[in-house]
Amino acid sequence: MRKKVWRDANLERMRFNMKNHVRARAFIRKTLISQGPMDVHAIQMKVNEHFRDGLTTNELTNILSKDKDYEEVGRRTVENVCGHHRDIYTIGIYQINKDKN
Repeated sequence: MRKKVWRDANLERMRFNMKNHVRARAFIRKTLISQGPMDVHAIQMKVNEHFRDGLTTNELTNILSKDKDYEEVGRRTVENVCGHHRDIYTIGIYQINKDKN
């Protein structure tokens, strides 16, 4: 019996996350239309400021890369220094796909 209750709670959590992603997609679209091209970190900051349950970087990049409404227009190099360890990586810059509008 407990297993079924746990499973039902898990399904409810998944439905809640799906609703959040739909709302987040609409917010991302509105933000990119109003502010133009933005990098992933800037979009993530806007989304996480607006919603109580924000998106992780992986969730956001999956939304941006798999949805045809957005296109990657460039990449930006980011440097992260933590103590003696230094990471250099690139992040995408996205905008609304003008062919779709």
